[in-house]
Amino acid sequence: MRKPCRHVEVELYSLLKQRKAIFNSDGKQYWYLNNFTNKLPINVQRRSIREAFQRWNDHIREYGKEFVETLEKEKAYIQIYFGGGEKDGPTDLYPDTYEIVFEDEEMIAFWIPKTGDIWLNDAVEWDIEKSILLGVEPVDLSCALEHELGHLQYIAHTKDNPNDIMFAQYVPGNRITEDTVEAIKELYENRRKQLIRANLLIYGPITVIVIYLLYKLLT
Repeated sequence: MRKPCRHVEVELYSLLKQRKAIFNSDGKQYWYLNNFTNKLPINVQRRSIREAFQRWNDHIREYGKEFVETLEKEKAYIQIYFGGGEKDGPTDLYPDTYEIVFEDEEMIAFWIPKTGDIWLNDAVEWDIEKSILLGVEPVDLSCALEHELGHLQYIAHTKDNPNDIMFAQYVPGNRITEDTVEAIKELYENRRKQLIRANLLIYGPITVIVIYLLYKLLT
C-alpha cells in the first residue's frame, strides 16, 4: 500500500479551528486543471478528474454545495497540477507553506493546507494497464484526487475502514462510504444548524422588538 498524502490528523484539526470557507456564498467552488501528465491521454485525465469531483458532488449537493469546473484560471480557488521535483514542484512555489518534494513514487498526491492547490506526482505511473505490464502497483488518478478533495474540505483520515476514500493508506478503487458520509454530514449539516442558531440569537430579539413596536403603533 502507498500513502496517498502526508497530512496528519493534528494538522487537519488545527486547520479546522481557522478554516476559511471553501465554498462561495452561492455554495459553489470552481476548479481548474493547470497541466497534464504524459502518462495518460488527455481525454482520460479529464474524465478521471471530473469523475472525482462528481462523486463528491453526489454527496454534498444536498447541503447546497457543488464543485464546478471552469476554464478561467483566475476564477478557480482549486488549482490542480501535475508536477514534482525541486525545480517545478511546490517547494519552490510555496517555501513558507510546505517543504515537500515528490522524491519518488511513494508520494502520490497532496493538498497544500490553507490553499486550494492540489499536486499530483508526475513520476507516478498513472496508466493502470501499463503499470500492470511493468509490474508496479497501479494508481487510480480519480481515486487519488478524490482523497485530496476530502482533505481540502478539512475531512481527516478514517483509520478503521480500508474501503473508504479517506482511509489513511492508498487503496486502488476506494470510494466514499458511510464513514465519509457521516463526516460530510457533520461538516455541512451541523455547521448549517450552528449558523441558524447563531442567526436566531442575533436576530431573534430584534424581530421580537420590531413586532412589539409595530403592535404598539397599530393599537
